Amino acid sequence: MVQGSVGFTCAGTRGLVDVNAIDAGKFETDAPTPVGAKRRVLVGEFRDEVFADLEGLFAKLGYDVSRATFGGMVSSMVHDLRPNLVLVNERFADQSGWLVASKLQMFTIPPKVWLYACQLPSQVTIQKSVCGIEEVLSYRGILSLLHRQILDRIALLQSVSDNEDSRV
Repeated sequence: MVQGSVGFTCAGTRGLVDVNAIDAGKFETDAPTPVGAKRRVLVGEFRDEVFADLEGLFAKLGYDVSRATFGGMVSSMVHDLRPNLVLVNERFADQSGWLVASKLQMFTIPPKVWLYACQLPSQVTIQKSVCGIEEVLSYRGILSLLHRQILDRIALLQSVSDNEDSRV
């Protein structure tokens, strides 16, 4: 497992991310984490090359990265690891990412779930809310597009967290 921590900065008020700043170590991540605790992401991905790419991205953002290669593994891993984020591929050999996300809603405190797919069904809004998915990322098979979407959403989380902190 790749581990490391670099950061990125938000550009402007729209939550856009300067991807070059990741390697420069200039990013502070989203929600505060208890002292000594590391942010965790569980990536549900069966393809080695895609997982390696996502693992590198999240490691640079300071996340501890775990992997589920089958949909049936995700629930038990969420129970054991308690990740801050579950990023799930829409297609597994054994079950869909939509079904995986639905099962995660059974937890007392369901994890934040982001689902990604090359192509999305036309009724994605309905499925998204029924399955408890916070974000649906359509990347058309282009990993750099998936990176951009993940970074933009993490920057948005940072912006929301900063606004909440300033009200206190």
